[in-house]
Amino acid sequence: MMQTAVTGPKALLRTTKQKANAFLSFQGWAWLAIVAVAIMMTAVGANAQMSGKGGITGTVTDKTGAVVPNAVVTATSDSTKLSVEAKSTGAGDYNFSNLDPGIYSVTVAAQGFQKLTQQNIHVNALELSTFNPMLTVGASS
Repeated sequence: MMQTAVTGPKALLRTTKQKANAFLSFQGWAWLAIVAVAIMMTAVGANAQMSGKGGITGTVTDKTGAVVPNAVVTATSDSTKLSVEAKSTGAGDYNFSNLDPGIYSVTVAAQGFQKLTQQNIHVNALELSTFNPMLTVGASS
């Protein structure tokens, strides 16, 4: 039995369907998986730039447990003497999330409260240290 070659638009349509089916076959999915892994690897590389950082977080309260908003919280590296500053939120929370590993001193000051300094807060890479300062009512110093 002799087969005749089909030419024209029907042949083109049949060839396109065959290519689509080949792409969706196991081989096609394998290539897709390789591309996906390559994209994820570049994302991991971008994250590696900040992988050595740590942080300090906490909530500023008074002796009664009430939160203290707008407190000025300063973290100072003991080794470099560089400082970063943040204000506590309306819920009393503060966060330093991009600190180099090391030992820090944290100072907290708020209107109507005595200033508080906590030394020897250890910041490790990829970890958050928690320090919840409790302020005493009194004149700011």
